Amino acid sequence: MFEINSAPQENLQNQTFVAYAGKVLGGGSIVNGMGYDRGTQPDYDAWGELGNDGWNWSNLLTYFKKSSTFTPNKQGTLDKYNYTYDLSAYGSGPVQVSLPEWQYPEMPTFWDAMDEMNINKVQEGALGEPGSFWVAATTDPKYQTRSSARTAYYDPIASRSNLKVVTGVQVQEIVFSTLTAKGVKLLDRDTGKTYTAYADMELILAAGAIHTPQILQLSGVGPASVLKAAGVKVKVDLPGVGNNFQDHPTAYLMYNFNNDTIPNTNSLTNNATFNATSYDEYVTNKTGPYTQAHGNGAAFLPLTKIAPDFYESIVEKLGAQNATAYLPEMYSAYPELVAGYEAQRKIQIEQFSSDAASMYEFSFQGGGFAITALQKPTSRGTVYIDPTNPSGEPIVDYHGLQNPVDMDLLLASIRYTRQIYNTSALSVFEPVEIAPGAQFQTDDELKAQIASGLVYPTFAHPASSCAMMPRNMGGVVDSGLQVYGIKKVTIVDASIMPMIPGTHLQATVYAVAEKAADIIKARHGA
Repeated sequence: MFEINSAPQENLQNQTFVAYAGKVLGGGSIVNGMGYDRGTQPDYDAWGELGNDGWNWSNLLTYFKKSSTFTPNKQGTLDKYNYTYDLSAYGSGPVQVSLPEWQYPEMPTFWDAMDEMNINKVQEGALGEPGSFWVAATTDPKYQTRSSARTAYYDPIASRSNLKVVTGVQVQEIVFSTLTAKGVKLLDRDTGKTYTAYADMELILAAGAIHTPQILQLSGVGPASVLKAAGVKVKVDLPGVGNNFQDHPTAYLMYNFNNDTIPNTNSLTNNATFNATSYDEYVTNKTGPYTQAHGNGAAFLPLTKIAPDFYESIVEKLGAQNATAYLPEMYSAYPELVAGYEAQRKIQIEQFSSDAASMYEFSFQGGGFAITALQKPTSRGTVYIDPTNPSGEPIVDYHGLQNPVDMDLLLASIRYTRQIYNTSALSVFEPVEIAPGAQFQTDDELKAQIASGLVYPTFAHPASSCAMMPRNMGGVVDSGLQVYGIKKVTIVDASIMPMIPGTHLQATVYAVAEKAADIIKARHGA
């Protein structure tokens, strides 16, 4: 992982938080929780509504399918865990997707709790519907190993003579002739030497939502004030670069189970014997607890479901705001940034009033670790080069909970998760809330807990810092993923998502990349 800490978060008692980015061939797909799920249909239709022809749910579904292969479990496992799936939502792509052959014994009771809460169950979260579902994982069932961008896309063609991958280097800047990209200047981290790699056709920038805006800014493309402060010559004043940054703010509720099952989700860490036997089972047979990824159940739900009595007041509050009141300072200098946010806010108001768009995530594996994530934040963050050390890590500022609507959404989310743990189904475990603690009930009490450590501004889902939108709305790339104001630079990563979808991002990034490949090939007549 890159060693990046965020700027102090004003609304979270000036705490800093790790900004996650994989420092490995294969990027985040090597270090993530392996969840493979997709957002709801309105998440992707919103991209099209923001001026991007050809980017919507029905179009992207083609590429979700193209990138993935789902392998069903053995019939005995399907029956045991009541797994459901829809093979029509997948294709025969290189990313291997499956459900584990083993689950902790607490999990059936959690599904009983979902039923008690009248939460609709959908098939493995693949067809764009809100509800609860078993979360598939990027696990190759043949070997019970991680399927990643490397194993899926690189390893099968690594021996090609026209492909060369260089690791251990850092892109310092894009090399231009006038405003046409010719190559990239690279720094060898081991030797300290620099050299230039040239491109005949175009550059494809896929450094992620933290480093892609940094590379553009170091190359003179970005907000002029940011570049000038760092001593970088301005080639194109493109304000969207590094703005519109989004992630999923997450509350980490914790419960102790006084009457837990054996084994349980703590057994691998708290029981050395269970850990050792489980590891031996995995090495020998590729079965048991070590075949699981990080959590296999989730509920992605609309605001109308978790707050039916007051979602309208939240919508009214968002709609009545002065658009610039809670945005980063940069927005005041660029009307186009404000225009883009206003367009997004209009869409969010519609989504918050819709039964079809998820706002809330509850991820569970059984046990008392109750991850509760806000899927549609109204705050916007920034990623800027550091004026004191431009070539070092950028300044990542989530501007967490800057918009008070996010606090309202988190309060509603926390209270809904509490309802789940208060179901009669889960009472068999005798759960006791330890974070934030049952003694904290009022809005003010919970807000204090949120600010003091219950909530992180990130779920390791950085996105949207080089948004695909029209330039007059603060966009950085057009619907063909080409950067405005310069030639022959295409961005293909999570930074282009104009609004972060309500899901773990991995499957969406693969779909974006597959669509981008078709766009790029068509552009060059391939």
